[in-house]
This record gives sequence, C-alpha cells and structure tokens, in this order.
Amino acid sequence: MSQEPIAIIGLSCRFPKADNTQELHKLVSHGIDAITQSPRNSSESDFSIWGGFLENIAQFAADFFKISPQEAAMIDPQHRLLLETTWNALEDAGQVPKELAGSRTGVFVGIASNDYSRLINNQGIEHLDVTTGNQRGMAANRISYFFDFRGVSMSVDTACSSALVAVDRACRSLWTGESTLALVGGVNLILVENTTGRFEKAGLIAGDNRCKVFDARADGYVRSEGVGMVVLKPLAQAQADRDRIYAIIKGSCVNQDGRSNGLTAPNLQAQVDLLQQAYQQAQVDPTTVTYIETHATGTPIGDALELKAISKVLGNQRSLDNPCRVGSVKTNIGHTEAVSGMAGLIKVILSLQHRQLFPTLHFQQPHPAINFETLGLQVQQHLESLPPTTKPLLMGVSAFGFGGTNAHVVLEEAPSTPTIYPVTTPFHLLTLSAQTETALHTLVKGYLVWLSQNPDVDLGNLCYSANTARSNFSYRLFTIVASINQLQDNLEQFIQDRNTPVVLTGTVNKRQRKIDTLSAIQESLAITESQNIFTVIGENRSLWQQMLTKLGRLWLEGYKVDWNLIYRADSYQLTSLPSYPFEKQRYWFESTVKASSPLDIKPIASQLSINTDTLSASENTTLFQLRQIWQALLNNKTVRAEDNFFELGGNSFLAANLCLEIENIFGQKIYPITIFEFPTLGGLAQVLQQSPLQNSSSLTIIQPQGKREISPLISINSMGQMRNLAANLWEEYPLVNLNLFRFSQEMIQKISLLEPQDKLPAIAETMVQDLCQSTLKPPYQFICFCGDAHLTLEVVRQLRKLNQDVAFIILIDGILRSYKPQLSHRYEVVRLLGVNYLFAKSKNLFKKHILRKFSSFSQQNSSQIQQKSKFGEFYSDYLVSRKQYIVQPYPEQTYLLLSLEWQNADLSRLKQAAGENLEIYQVPGPHHHLFDQPYINDLAKPINEILKASTLPIESS
Repeated sequence: MSQEPIAIIGLSCRFPKADNTQELHKLVSHGIDAITQSPRNSSESDFSIWGGFLENIAQFAADFFKISPQEAAMIDPQHRLLLETTWNALEDAGQVPKELAGSRTGVFVGIASNDYSRLINNQGIEHLDVTTGNQRGMAANRISYFFDFRGVSMSVDTACSSALVAVDRACRSLWTGESTLALVGGVNLILVENTTGRFEKAGLIAGDNRCKVFDARADGYVRSEGVGMVVLKPLAQAQADRDRIYAIIKGSCVNQDGRSNGLTAPNLQAQVDLLQQAYQQAQVDPTTVTYIETHATGTPIGDALELKAISKVLGNQRSLDNPCRVGSVKTNIGHTEAVSGMAGLIKVILSLQHRQLFPTLHFQQPHPAINFETLGLQVQQHLESLPPTTKPLLMGVSAFGFGGTNAHVVLEEAPSTPTIYPVTTPFHLLTLSAQTETALHTLVKGYLVWLSQNPDVDLGNLCYSANTARSNFSYRLFTIVASINQLQDNLEQFIQDRNTPVVLTGTVNKRQRKIDTLSAIQESLAITESQNIFTVIGENRSLWQQMLTKLGRLWLEGYKVDWNLIYRADSYQLTSLPSYPFEKQRYWFESTVKASSPLDIKPIASQLSINTDTLSASENTTLFQLRQIWQALLNNKTVRAEDNFFELGGNSFLAANLCLEIENIFGQKIYPITIFEFPTLGGLAQVLQQSPLQNSSSLTIIQPQGKREISPLISINSMGQMRNLAANLWEEYPLVNLNLFRFSQEMIQKISLLEPQDKLPAIAETMVQDLCQSTLKPPYQFICFCGDAHLTLEVVRQLRKLNQDVAFIILIDGILRSYKPQLSHRYEVVRLLGVNYLFAKSKNLFKKHILRKFSSFSQQNSSQIQQKSKFGEFYSDYLVSRKQYIVQPYPEQTYLLLSLEWQNADLSRLKQAAGENLEIYQVPGPHHHLFDQPYINDLAKPINEILKASTLPIESS
C-alpha cells in the first residue's frame, strides 16, 4: 500500500464563537475564551449549563439540500450541520459538487452522540424519518446520498477520538485507491442534561467550567460543541490539479489501550506505541517536531500520562533550548468530544498555514505530577511567530477515546510553490449565482464585507476562483471590472439598485446547455479559426470588454462556458471566497404534540410560485392535483410536467408517502416502484388517468371478476384502506366507495357556500343521491375508518329518512370522539389561498389564523388560483363540520373494531347513539397500521364473520 503524503485542500468549521476557520484563527491567536452559559431555549435542550455552544442549531437550509420540511424537522441537527459544513468545505477546496457526482469520493464522519433522538423519543413521536434522521451511520450516508458520492461512506464512533480516527480511515482509503477524494468531519451537540450529570458525579467536570490543562488547578473539563470538515486528496494529484494546499498529512496511526487499570483508564504504553508507530510510518524524526496538539482535557491523571508518553517519543532526546511545545484548543473552546480531534487538527493546520504557535489558556503553575524540565516539553503560553526554516515545519495531533481507542496524525507544512504572476489584462469578469434572488443579494453583501477585509486580494485570482470553482445556480449576475475598487463600487451599486447597468442579471429556468465557447468568442470578435484569440485582442480594452460581455451573457442564458479559455494554464491560483449564504429556517420538533408538524409555515408569496399559465380551465385535473401533492411533499416552488420526482429531492421514503397520498386523493393503489418507473409529473399523471377508477361521481364500484353477485360493502372516503382490506375478505367481497375527493368542482363550490356546520350533512346528501341513483339496492352495508364514522352515520340517517334499509355498520376505530387528530405519518390536504398543502394531523394546524398568515398574497393571484379549485378549503371545512357533528341515536346493528391503541378510549358517545345494538371486537395492531401487514389479516377475521353471517344477494334492478 503506497503511503504518499495526503494534501489537505479544503477546510470548514463551526466552533463556539467561531463560525468559520477565519474566526477560529482569530479566536486561538487572540487567546479568546469561548465558554458561556447555554443559550438554548427550552425546546432545543432540557438544561441550562456552562460550556462551549453553537448558535442557531435549529436553523437549516432544507430547500437547498432538497429535504422536505417534515423530514428536516426529524433529522438530527448534527447531520444537518455536517451537510452545510461539507458544502462549505468543498467550496473552500475549489471542488464543484456537481462535477464530483458519481466519483469515488469518500465520506468519513466522527460522531458519538444522538441527543436529538432521545429528545424526540421522550415525546413519543413515531415516524420513519426519526429513524433515518437520527441513526449515527446516516451522518455520513446522507452526505454521500445528497452529493452522489460513490466512495467509502462511514460514520466512526470511538468516543472522543472519533474524528481523528475518521481522518486515519480516510487516509488509508486514499492510499488503497478505494477513494479518490475524501471528506472527513466530526460533529458534537449537547442537548440533554443527564450525560453531563453523570460526568459531574464521576468528577470529570471542572468546578469553574474551564479546561485547565497541565495546570495545578486542573480538576476536569467542560463539555463543548462543534463541527468541522476537511477535504483530502493525494498530494501528487492535488499538485497536478493545482489545488491550494493548507498542509499535508505525513502519517497517521490508530491503536487501542487493551487491558489497562480500567475500561476508561488510559494506558501509557499504548500511547507510547501509538506515537512511535505514527512517526515511523511518516518517516519523520520525532525530535524535529515543533508542536503537539494534545488530547489533554484538564484531568490530572490523563494529562500527566499523555505528556509522559510524548516525552518518551518526542522529548527525551531534545536539548534544553529546543523543547517540544504542547497545548490544547480545549482551553479555548472546551472539550468537543467526538469532534475534538478535528478541532485540534484544524488548529494545527492554521498553525502551519500562518507559521504561528497559539497560546494555551488557563495555565499558571504546572501540576505537581508534571515536571516539564525533565520531559523536554513546554506549554505554549503566548502567540509566537515561527521564523523561516530550511525544512518544512512538523506538528502532531492526538485524540484519545475514553473507551481506549487512540489516534495520532503527523502533519507537515504545505510544500512551497512557485510564485504565480497573474496575466495582466485590462478587465476581469466576475460571476456570482444563488438558488434564490434573496440569496444572491446576500452573497453580494458577503463579497463586499470580504473585500473590505481582504483589500490586497488579486482581482484575477478572485475572478478565476469564483468563475471556475463555484456551483452555478439559477439566479445569476456578472460584472466586468478593471480593479478591486471598481468591483466594490459595482457591487455597492447593485445593492442600492438591482437594475444598475454595471451589473447584469438573469435567471436560468432550464438545465445548463453546452456551447462551443471558443467558437462563440471567435464569432463575437470576427476572428478566424486559425488566429489565436489572445494574440488578436492583446491589451485592446474594447475587444476584452466585448469578449467578456459575450461570455457573461451566454452564462446568464444558461450556457456552460469554458472559463479555462480565458485563464491560461498556471496563470492563476485558487483563493478563499465567501461561502454560499444558506437561507435557513427553523426545523425542530416541538415539546408538545405538535412536534411532528412537517412545516414551518411561510407566507405563500415567498414560499410558492404558482405558474398560473398552467392552471387554465382546461388543465387536466389529475395533473393539477398531483402537482399540488408534489409541491407539498418536496417543498418545491414550482413543479413542471417534465420534472423528475427524484431530481427534485424525492427519495424512497417520500415515494412511499406519495403513494399514500395518491391512494387517499385519487382512490388508486400504486406502489413506489411505479414512481421509479414513471418519475416525472406528467408521466405519473398519465398512469393515474389510465385507471378505470376515474369517474365524475362520488361513487365507485369494484366488482371482483368471476364472483357471484352479493351485496357490497359501502365505504366512506377510505378507498385505499378498504381496497387493501377487500382482498382479505371472504369471497373477495365487492366494494363500493363513496368519496368526497371525487366531487365535481361545481359541487365543491356549492357546498363551500354553506356554513361549516352545515357542510357535513350536505356532503352526506350528495353521497346519498349518488347511492340512490346507482344500481345498488338496499339493505345497505357500511364500513368506515376512524373519523369518517361521523359522515357514515349521517349518510345512514338520511337513508333512513328516505325509508332505505341499512343492514349494519362496521366502524373501524370509529369511536365518535371529538376530532383531535393524532400523530401519524399521514397528512391532511388543506387549501390555502387556492394551493394544496399536506399537513400532518396536528391539532393546531387547522386553526382559523392559518389562512390569515397568507393575507400578503396578492388578491389578483389569489382570485385566479381560487377560481380553479376550492378543494382544500372545502376539505378543511369538512373537518370542522365533522368536529361539530352531533350523532343522533339510531337502531342499526353496529360493530366496532377497536385497535389496541384505543382500547381505553371513551366510547360514551357511540354507546349512547348505538344503544344495545353495539358489539365490540378487539383487534391487534396500531391505529395507523391496521391496514398493513400483518395486522390487516387480523382485522379481516371479524369482518369476515360479520359478512358470512349476513350475506345478502343483490336485488335485480
């Protein structure tokens, strides 16, 4: 296995009081103490302690990462932080994510806690997204999934050494060739109190909440949070690709304490072996190492043993005037646990990059157990600039897990590179883009701040980096400038007036189109193929501006421009630029039952852009309704007929939810495989249109082939569930469905004019009319599920009033309770200003103030859309009407099938209405899974008995 050096080409991090690597450098170089009292509100954690904390951990750019709001709320914020930090690290490395898709890029993540899952579980939330969003293994897998990376993808949990072990695993993956590029990160958040409490009882937490490493006052550590990511590539490849290199990894090693004085006690000999192996592998003389970033946390025994091990390998052979310096970033930011190795690594990278040694805080008097004079070591207490040397600087980083897994990484200063003198040109072109207009505006502001902090940046390097090493999004701008000052002026004008002529903007609504950039330039400048472009234009300012304007306009129109044509080889180098300004919103489960609400509701004007051109009166109803489902599930602003479900952010779990919603609204059973086979909106709409179940009546009849005619069961609304059940019933019982989802627009409009309390009776009257106009004859047999018992009993009441006989009613969990929706993975459809949304069944989501939230939406657009469909408002009012409905006593035989989940439910309303005609059957399984295997078989058994005992032949019409 070749063990060539590994180049570190990209960095990104968030630590207490440091939201990026520049702020971390300021923090460690200025000796800033980042320990504070927890800033969290009660819904984000269950405690208030001192430590190192990140801000705004509930905020996440779900839209950017194509994650639905309901899923984002269930994802561990550690995973969300890793996604954003990964994007930033790739930007810093000049790696365009789209160009890496399908590559053997590996992802290695150190993560050891899952506090968010514990908080959710305490609320009793049961949702598949909780599982997929909180398993530690998904921390790396989600990154690989989003970016379409095909290399190794693994989460590492070795407690406090997790992140540095992940670095070692990544290096070995690069050395073996199973990964060609590696992203390595770590993350830690503190959201529950009991873990800290246990550490306090064990005497591990410092009384003053500070890590006083090596000091006589050392009495433990303080817990802390953070996230960090580095981008790794084999050195030879990084140099060939002209990547900017921060530092290089010469070697790494991982080992285990084995049997020591206790499972959590350190092993001196194991640490000595670790260091010896690491420096032997790196082929580095330990006495030449300038600095070691220790794992030291402030525990007297652990710190003393670690220094003793360092001394045996790196200190014993040194002269008194050349001690090995030691320190710990934990004195600044606290002990970040699983990510602590990454915090130390990034600190050392900054040391090598800036040739500085940073001060170790809180060190006053050495601990009595540590004699630095005999160890050949010295605590670094001041900011110190390192003088030039003939050989590159060498430093090391250690991280130890309390379970005994140890890691050490040997780093070297980045190799010197030849000075690059950018080509002198009259003008440079800068392109910027973002996913939204707001984000683009924020990005420009970020560049202005960055330019004020970096006035000496080379304009050519800046434009080269922005044009060639950043992703291209829909909202775009470009400007042509001759100097940094002019660039600042132009961007300032854009902030003041977005229509300024010095900055041109455009929006791309289609995929990037290819173009022969060279031919386009030649055509615009009237240059023949035999002529060299740069020879012709030379330093002619007019021709340069003409060429750059042509390229900029092509880029604004969505063409993929080959920028390398204007950036000659080895003439420019990458430079750090402002990161993408994620537009974040709060995604967090709440401390009450509303925790599983899938959406943080935003004003519709900013959230959803409806293409009213497609909502003409002649538009296919199926396509229109399907579009609304997609938009709600995918949180997508616009969905076109040709759009692909999975390219918009859909996945297998959302496909399953999509199938459920199609079943509910269209009454058609499809499976996720259909979504994979027909992934576009238009294709899936055609599949649904071809079903024989489409009709204009609320009534649908399903008559099994080859079966004798028997009186069917009549279900209300629950088409999907009852079709599943019908296949399990005696003699494949025929099924009739009365479904308000099939009401015509005219009927919806008519009923919508009624008061909410009158809508349920009107809906029932429509269904009764459809039933009486059919070929079906009484006595009728009804079956329904859950809350639709109210509507079923109203239908029965009206049939009795018309002297139509009813044989019996089967209520599956229809306990006639006041309508209080339960937590579930199912959703209700609500129309807000004419746009369908799928809301989780949470009791606070149907309050009247929801509609008022959308009052900012223009009346013109509102009226246009509301003319097309009133279904969502209609259904919302139906739920209100159902809640207010009072059931009258009735004489029909009633069978209640009661799930285990509701065995203690209040049945007083039902018993009062049904009297002595009520029979109760207990069925196993949870309420929302009664129609799934294996529970559906148990559900069918009592229904089969009822049907077999009361089979009635159909009367001839």
